[in-house]
Amino acid sequence: MKCIQEKRLIKSICVFSSITIIDAIRLLNETSLQILIVTGSDKKIIGTLTDGDIRRQIIKGVDLHSSIEEAYNRRPKFIDGFKEEDALEMMKTYGVMRIPVVDSLHRPIGLYLLEKVDREVDLYKDSQVFIFAGGKGTRLDPITRIVPKPLLPVGDRPMIEVIMDRFAGFGFTRFIISVNYKKEFIKSYFKDRKELPYEMEFIDEEEPLGTAGSLSLLKSKLNATLFTTNCDVITEINYLSALRFHRKQEADITVIAALKSFNIAYGVIQMEEGEFTRIDEKPDFNLLINTGIYLIEPKIIEALPEGKPLDMPELIHSALAAGRKVSVYPVHSEWQDIGTWQEYKKWM
Repeated sequence: MKCIQEKRLIKSICVFSSITIIDAIRLLNETSLQILIVTGSDKKIIGTLTDGDIRRQIIKGVDLHSSIEEAYNRRPKFIDGFKEEDALEMMKTYGVMRIPVVDSLHRPIGLYLLEKVDREVDLYKDSQVFIFAGGKGTRLDPITRIVPKPLLPVGDRPMIEVIMDRFAGFGFTRFIISVNYKKEFIKSYFKDRKELPYEMEFIDEEEPLGTAGSLSLLKSKLNATLFTTNCDVITEINYLSALRFHRKQEADITVIAALKSFNIAYGVIQMEEGEFTRIDEKPDFNLLINTGIYLIEPKIIEALPEGKPLDMPELIHSALAAGRKVSVYPVHSEWQDIGTWQEYKKWM
């Protein structure tokens, strides 16, 4: 367990309830502590705001430019003084991983953080990660004529290895990799990297099967929720939290969606019943974007037609038509599709 006592850092995560949700999101992303402490005018703690609180507002469709007044937890868990054992016990009792520390006047002076809870091992021990790595990477042509996209470097490692490391950081170390284009390059790379702490299996697509068709090759091989991801998605997503959400929702498919803000560089005209009402000058729009990462139950995969090309939107729509439950797990953390030159150059 980690304890933060730096006054400047603690001050940076203290906010008033008048702050907007979108500004709270920016602050959560900047500090990376996954919690904000809400204080009153007297600087005493009156609540907390976490990633989960933000997620619930996004799911409700709340205007993100409204205040956090209805979003924050008004019954926060906190501890008087720096007492590590008491903080740990409170974390275990209430299932939280952040406990603010306050002084005798209930003013925030520190924060206890727990990054991993051992009792959660059973939650993900059987889950595997399926990586779609069989495409030609045409958006990165011509370099992908020589090097397959999964092996293009991001920093000092191939992008596919960066993705695997992010999953492994949350305990997911069993990978299935679907390959087709230049598949021997990819297999050879991992054959030479024997020290990687992963379990890996390769699935050969004899013919390109789209962004979901290769899942049919997993029939009768799964006994737990499967993560699927494209091989060009770099994220800061908490995969363990996503799995908890998926299971709590009792979903058959969960789409992980990222909150993205888009600015319109023009004045946008608003009308009602054909009449002008106002002009919104250079407005921002906040949209949920499909990250290309999903959680899928084995029964969905068992129903797939074998060897038939299929894209993920088709799979989701057919699941809905069959009465299956599809949920959305919104995140506001960093997410990048680096499958284009414009985005990939930022990581070179």
